[in-house]
Amino acid sequence: MPSFVIRVSSLPGGVGKSVIAINLAIALASLGKRVLLIDTDAVSPSISSYLNVTAKKTYYDILVNKVPPKDAVIRYKPGNIDLILSEPFPIAYKLSKTQVETAGKEGLKLGYDFIVADTPKGIFFPVAAELYSTALVVSTPFYNSIMNNFELHKWYRKSKIRCNFVLNKFGRSANQMSKKDIEAKTGEKILAVIPEDLGVELSIFKKKPAFLINRNSKFSMSILRLAKSLLKLSKAQEK
Repeated sequence: MPSFVIRVSSLPGGVGKSVIAINLAIALASLGKRVLLIDTDAVSPSISSYLNVTAKKTYYDILVNKVPPKDAVIRYKPGNIDLILSEPFPIAYKLSKTQVETAGKEGLKLGYDFIVADTPKGIFFPVAAELYSTALVVSTPFYNSIMNNFELHKWYRKSKIRCNFVLNKFGRSANQMSKKDIEAKTGEKILAVIPEDLGVELSIFKKKPAFLINRNSKFSMSILRLAKSLLKLSKAQEK
């Protein structure tokens, strides 16, 4: 069975994209799946800092130095997942689509059930559309974030990449849009609503994923529902 590859993305920064990617990968692993989490952000990578881990080989080495992806994989035992970390490098926007495609195809040979790719904000990095099973567009429930990310959503559609909205940091602010209003404005269904949770900020401070700190929190339960939705989607695409 081929890997189900999830591109976690957003157009603006600050929406919690990396937090979603990390916790989603761990939630998928908790469902008995073999999962690889890749930090493909060559501008502002954050997974190594969030998890307090380092690696001798990174995504940079895979793309530029042609290191086999398997040589860059490290184990994150607390979450029962594998990682490929990234590092900032100056030629990020000069990389060719061919380089990304070649590295991606080698990564698909590793035999994971799910590959979760935490991507840089925006759409400036070369995208090999055929590598992705689906994309998640992570947005906060505020108008500017929604409308900016809707542009990314349309770009995915144009590029023939399946995509779904994930609404993050949903709270009780009077300025936020409701799920119903967002779906009416964009014409798209929201795959998951992730509530605002102070436990997430605590997890960042502790450098430990929120899903591992408290699996019964509203945040963790919503991440688990998202993982189950993607598992269902992956089975549907197999048919």
